[in-house]
Amino acid sequence: MFVMKRNGRPETIVAGEIKPLPIQFQIGYKRWRGPSLRTLFIHRYGIMGPQNEGFWSNLGGYLEWMLLYSMVEAVLCRDFDVASPLYALDFVHLPWPCRYKTTIVQEHWYLRDEDGIRGHRRRHKNFWRQLKKSTHRIKNRLGEYPQVVCYREPEALVNLLRDTEEVAQKTWQRRLGAQSFTSQEVKDRYTHFLGRGLLKGHLLYINDGLPVAFFHGIEYVGKFYAEVMGYDPDHKREGVGTYLMGKLFEILLENHDQTYTIDFGVGNSQAKSRYCDSYFSAADRYMVAPTSRAMTLNTLRVIFLLFHLSLKRMLAKGGLYQKVRSAWRYGRRN
Repeated sequence: MFVMKRNGRPETIVAGEIKPLPIQFQIGYKRWRGPSLRTLFIHRYGIMGPQNEGFWSNLGGYLEWMLLYSMVEAVLCRDFDVASPLYALDFVHLPWPCRYKTTIVQEHWYLRDEDGIRGHRRRHKNFWRQLKKSTHRIKNRLGEYPQVVCYREPEALVNLLRDTEEVAQKTWQRRLGAQSFTSQEVKDRYTHFLGRGLLKGHLLYINDGLPVAFFHGIEYVGKFYAEVMGYDPDHKREGVGTYLMGKLFEILLENHDQTYTIDFGVGNSQAKSRYCDSYFSAADRYMVAPTSRAMTLNTLRVIFLLFHLSLKRMLAKGGLYQKVRSAWRYGRRN
């Protein structure tokens, strides 16, 4: 943790974590894990307090110092707005192979509740019309309305992870390598947040207890941060994912005395535009220490990334991007 002071008093806090992180190589949805580097990880939400020009100048100098003197092998700043001063920092004392600016820019979507669920229904009429259709399809095909259960107590951990894993095994995210909910890392994370009353794990059940969709998030100080979501593709036609999303909005956006925000995180998704209010362009900033090993790995990472971005532009220009994207995600199911 770094603390920036003014006149001897704390003004801005930067919460980060130093840990081994594998360097990532990516082409499309295919990712490979390379060797791990001792990395300082800073998320956008880890910065609390004023962020003026002086703050960014001081932070940039400190990060550069840590890399130049091998305090860490890499620095990863995650999910920052590309319009933020972070991307204007040049780190001129680092060789160019340490600080390539090539990166993937994604949309970070969110919705802000200023007038309750009625306001959301008014702003996003198409989504609520689609939800109404999904509700009728579910009732007609399954003969009943699904049940939404919100798990938020520590005692619910076993049921929450078991039922989520049952759905997650069938999702496109798992096909592309998403983490299992039976892993010890996930168990520890969920135990931590459930114990502090911050985690809400929503699951949708049909047929007297069959889980078909999930949506988990962290709720803190007027914001709900979406963690993971997914649905059983065998029930895609019924729209179980849309149904759970609508019920989630009804639960979260009702009866708040202050503005409430639901943050859906990064992801270039046309679907999110149907129910979110806005987005900003977000990207990671990644730098490595000036060692031959780190610079070689970083250069190789950027070569893969340039190929990924070039392939994406070529497919988009030919009108094939969405088709290839869907085929890669859903395979024969699409």
